[in-house]
Amino acid sequence: MNVSMQDCFNLGWKIAGVVNGTLQRSVLKTYQSERRRIAQDLIEFDHRFSRLFSGRPAKDAADEAGISMSEFKDAFVKGNMFASGIAVDYGSSSIVAKPGNSSDQGDGTDVASCRVVGKQELATEIKLGMRMPSFKVLNQSDARPWHFQERLKSDGRFRIVVFAGDVTDSAQMDRVQQLGKSLAAPDGVVRRFTPKDKKIDSVIDILTIHCGERQKVEMLDFPEIFHPFDEKS
Repeated sequence: MNVSMQDCFNLGWKIAGVVNGTLQRSVLKTYQSERRRIAQDLIEFDHRFSRLFSGRPAKDAADEAGISMSEFKDAFVKGNMFASGIAVDYGSSSIVAKPGNSSDQGDGTDVASCRVVGKQELATEIKLGMRMPSFKVLNQSDARPWHFQERLKSDGRFRIVVFAGDVTDSAQMDRVQQLGKSLAAPDGVVRRFTPKDKKIDSVIDILTIHCGERQKVEMLDFPEIFHPFDEKS
């Protein structure tokens, strides 16, 4: 059930993006490439998992015919990862900037076109193609704690996550300001893909995480593109 719900979500946001004109129709091919591979992995895992239940426990470490408790525990851990979606690892495609061959990493479908390739070495703990790990963060404006995943709402928008570092350092804040100017420029990625009659964050939402001392930083210190004004909020 958990995997099938992820199937529905995967296909749903892509269809919605094509219908509202945000995405090209070719992106729909990535549904089969991504989710069929997951289904194949799940079937293989279930086969192994069921054999663990039908086998007898190992008598001792030398009993190779029996099932060891460590193997059983590892299977349960992997089962929980399947259920939560943490085990999902999508291959390279037109929407996953991952090095490698899309056919080999997916289900054999060629879904690579007009691709850019990300630099995994710049963020070794955030794996390309996998769900971003969630950690507790403190909201700059009201000091409310959140799990970061809660800020990644399933509302159809794309998100740019800026890891701004220690913004109390003037040199680092200068870099953040330059990034803000680039993102807000008329030919920048945000304005290029946002219809003129829509809010600036209606297609691409920017989330910023910094590690500076909160009391020494004001939200208005950041470029406006990072916190666009909304009279209804």
